[in-house]
Amino acid sequence: RLTYAGMGRFDPALFRDLPDGEAKLAPLLRAAMADNAVSGEHHPGQWWDIGTPERLEELDRLLKSP
Repeated sequence: RLTYAGMGRFDPALFRDLPDGEAKLAPLLRAAMADNAVSGEHHPGQWWDIGTPERLEELDRLLKSP
């Protein structure tokens, strides 16, 4: 199974009808998927989750090690 990795390029029209303020992305993406308005890419290489400073520091240490 594949997953959404949190990176995306979005058409501003996706957000056009939203009220001001915060909104969840998943319902917007699901609606767009139902309309066949979403595509994706499968990246078969290594993937690192660097969503926190600690994870970024750990990857930095890994990349700097011999």
